Amino acid sequence: MLSQINLTELNRWQVYALTLLLILASISTYFYLQSSKRVALDTGAILVLPVKMSVKTPEKSVSERRSSYAEMDQLIRQLGSSEHYLVLETEDVVEVMRRASTSEDVLTFANMENIFKVSGVSLIVETEVFTHSEGSKLSYRLYKRQGIDSGHFSGTDLQALFTKLSSLINLQTGADDRLSIDTANDSRFASPDMVLALEQLQSGQLNNVISSLERVVIAEPFNVTAKRILANILIDNREFTTAGGLLTVAIEQAKTQDNNHELARLRLSLANNLVGQNEIERALPLLSMAKVDAAKEKDWLYIAYIFELSGHINQRLNRYAAAREQFKKSIYYHQKIQCPYGQVQGQNNLAKLELLERNYSKAYRLTKHSLDTITMRDLPHLREQTLKLHTKIENKL
Repeated sequence: MLSQINLTELNRWQVYALTLLLILASISTYFYLQSSKRVALDTGAILVLPVKMSVKTPEKSVSERRSSYAEMDQLIRQLGSSEHYLVLETEDVVEVMRRASTSEDVLTFANMENIFKVSGVSLIVETEVFTHSEGSKLSYRLYKRQGIDSGHFSGTDLQALFTKLSSLINLQTGADDRLSIDTANDSRFASPDMVLALEQLQSGQLNNVISSLERVVIAEPFNVTAKRILANILIDNREFTTAGGLLTVAIEQAKTQDNNHELARLRLSLANNLVGQNEIERALPLLSMAKVDAAKEKDWLYIAYIFELSGHINQRLNRYAAAREQFKKSIYYHQKIQCPYGQVQGQNNLAKLELLERNYSKAYRLTKHSLDTITMRDLPHLREQTLKLHTKIENKL
């Protein structure tokens, strides 16, 4: 009888223990899910703003502005793109900020919302460096659509602090850490003329930016990024021979540097240069190579651009089925990084092709979707041309 009572008591305590264990497990799961929810990051692109340096004077000195872009580029290059996240390059960031009509010196929450809206990025990285006699402090804010994560790192080695931040971001995106890059040995965006060129690009001073970039190319003959940006402006000005020479040299230099990232962009630019000279057949092999280079770097944005140009070439060659497939792939990759600007352009390209083939209903639906996106995402730069195309299709209907 006594043993039966003890057994009953034992069973009762086992039930209590099991119940308590389940409650604790439920609480742990709840907090884990809440924590996961806080750090969740939507699929898309990552935008790193120019690094704010501790300002000692009302106006930023040339050295402070140079450091701002150089440190920004150094951080970008420590972040890895992955299957679901693309890290925007420095000049891509400048283009986004131009579209958002945003200056990096004055960033309010409204500015951040506008950047999210026009670019579709999933993460904006804002940093500020404070230097003092005992070392440096790197403060950061990670703006997500769901909220903001913030914090800081302190130490005597500033580059080590940026490495810690890049590791923190790579952990959230699932990307591999890249090797730390010594900014002092990376001249892409360190020179005053390169910084001036970026600022001129952002403000749309294209005539002035040519002079700035020409000075960079002379002072830094191995700066393939400067050559590519200069060549793209020359192509827009129809200076194809000069642009082609710059790009050909830069491609050979990028091969020597084992720089697949720049190779993809340089080959796309050279293909675009050939198209401008009506040598469209020669452009296609370049685009195939560029696609391979971009895929190695997971550069989804430029893969979208490559497919877009391939679509235009196939359309000019009257290969409409191939062109349609290329335009659809371009739209797919812009959707992959949540870029509304690229999606609208892709839909408009496809609508023009459908108009050419007299598929007026399909073309109408595409431009209607584009106009809806333009209104929702506030993309005024695309409104006029899209509305003009939409009206033309509407008249056909």
